[in-house]
Amino acid sequence: MAALDIPIPPAIVCTITREGVGGSLRLYGHVVSREDARGKYRFNIRKSGPAGSATLNQSGQFSTTANVEAVVGSATIGVEQGADYDVQLVIEVGDQTYQCGGPSGAKT
Repeated sequence: MAALDIPIPPAIVCTITREGVGGSLRLYGHVVSREDARGKYRFNIRKSGPAGSATLNQSGQFSTTANVEAVVGSATIGVEQGADYDVQLVIEVGDQTYQCGGPSGAKT
């Protein structure tokens, strides 16, 4: 009998989610690991628009249990008409680095 080719999921998966709250946007960084994991994260947001610009940088350490999602950063930014933003999440576990980009966007 032939073995099935079942893809193995990545060791670490990172995502960035957003939630609209009135004229603001709440951004969250998430990480999930196949195994218990400890590491560092960097959560960077750049926003520019008619009301001005902002750069938010968060970093720290995290630990997570296998297959349990951990929130590793969050921030709220104003997104007035004409504003745009960029979000990056970088996860470091051992000697591996994982980058997670977006959601980026513009408010028109």
